[in-house]
Amino acid sequence: MTKKQSDNQQIKQFESRINELDGNWKRALADYKNLEARTEKAVREALTFGTKGLIIKLLKVLDELSMAVEHHPDQTWAKLTRDEMKTILIDEGIVEIEALGKPFNPIEMECVGKAEGEENIVVEIVQKGYKIYDQILRPARVEVGETKNKKQEAKNNESQ
Repeated sequence: MTKKQSDNQQIKQFESRINELDGNWKRALADYKNLEARTEKAVREALTFGTKGLIIKLLKVLDELSMAVEHHPDQTWAKLTRDEMKTILIDEGIVEIEALGKPFNPIEMECVGKAEGEENIVVEIVQKGYKIYDQILRPARVEVGETKNKKQEAKNNESQ
């Protein structure tokens, strides 16, 4: 074996080892990024589940403040308090479920009644719903639209 052949063989061995180490490094980096993402998700879920009960209780207070503002619009303290509570909840990742005028979604909404309106479209919100990230804290309680013909059929079936 000549010196050149020996050198070429050694170069190939080094290149093979470099490729192996590069692959190991890329896999380790990918594993680290996956671990980082899983850890972040686990922390977020722990915080969400750990405070879920408290948040649901605070949502009841928010409902009552909203009713106070609705029935007594001259009470600025109630409006300011409600708005501050909404801001705090939004800052914590809690968002209201958009329901009015949207198609009924049984995952995010609970149908508590039917009303005249476009078929399967939310026509009234009885109680607002909220979620944090993709987790439902409280489904929106809604009335869903139903055409006059279907309402009439339902009444006829009830009377028979």
